Amino acid sequence: MKNILIFTLSIFLFLVSCKKNEIEENTRTEEYIINCSITERVFSNEDITLILEDIEPTTITTNIILDEFNFIDENVGYGIGTNLDKPYGVWKTIDGGRVWSLVYENQNRVIVDFHPINNREVLILLSELSDRGEVVFILVHMLFNDILNEYSIPNLKKGLYMSFINKDIGIIGTDSSQGELFTTIDGGRNWKNQPISVSINDELMSYQQKIFLQTNQGIYVSTDCGTSWNERNRIIIRAKEIKNYKNDFYLMTNSEGLYKTDSTFTSLTQQSDKVLAYWEVIDKNTIVGIDDNKIFLSNDEGRNWINKSIGTGSSGERIRYCQWINPKIAYILDNYSGINRLTKIKINK
Repeated sequence: MKNILIFTLSIFLFLVSCKKNEIEENTRTEEYIINCSITERVFSNEDITLILEDIEPTTITTNIILDEFNFIDENVGYGIGTNLDKPYGVWKTIDGGRVWSLVYENQNRVIVDFHPINNREVLILLSELSDRGEVVFILVHMLFNDILNEYSIPNLKKGLYMSFINKDIGIIGTDSSQGELFTTIDGGRNWKNQPISVSINDELMSYQQKIFLQTNQGIYVSTDCGTSWNERNRIIIRAKEIKNYKNDFYLMTNSEGLYKTDSTFTSLTQQSDKVLAYWEVIDKNTIVGIDDNKIFLSNDEGRNWINKSIGTGSSGERIRYCQWINPKIAYILDNYSGINRLTKIKINK
């Protein structure tokens, strides 16, 4: 009897494994392989070494035109864009940008924003016209290439972007004419709108039991998982991004430079007037940033900076988007000789 049970269990596990492999294989049925050449560039001085891997399409006809991307780790990422023979949609890569598969194909809906949950799931914010000619918004939860759930978002009229800190807690920001913030704590099933005017591309950040929201009115702090954003917890500074290394917090403003504080946010100290579009805190002393085709480095908590060009010198080259995967790896999307080039940066310090 015992042998029969063991044999039955083995057959069951084998069938589950086959089904899992079948599901994973199905996620690659819409693969689009870029004919790419990998060019490595190395920049080094006594402080830091940068290794740049340029993932360049060899012909423009094989180029996927990405508007934005969001990598989960060094290999897995999602992006929104199109190419010459595929429609605008949400794409996925599992090899650092060399091969992309179409996860969601846009049809009669407009893709507003997206947010990866993990290497299998992604949330997509969509808008469409109702039968009465009104714009309505829907949150779609995808597992691989399949739609798990669709949630309507009542009263949302001018949704611009969304940000989630995990699969449950997230926000949707509206434009100034609606002047509201929509929040969810159950993965999009239910939404609460609050009269907070936010600016485009504000992001959520969590630390211990607090959630921070950067807005054009200052930084709001929530201590109840994003259910409410108390006015008395607002920090009056127009910071476009917050980063931290343990208990040290850095705030990059739109025009006033870099500030430092601790986890209590009771006082702010201006470190410098340096304003960077893309930046990351590597350790207690080191901050690295990317802007205007240059990489900037500070070894004294952002007080002083050195920089080095990472471009080719081409007048047509410009950085369109950058994302830090972790303090040592970033991906850059730039336009090089009329072709969108994805570049991976590794930092050795």
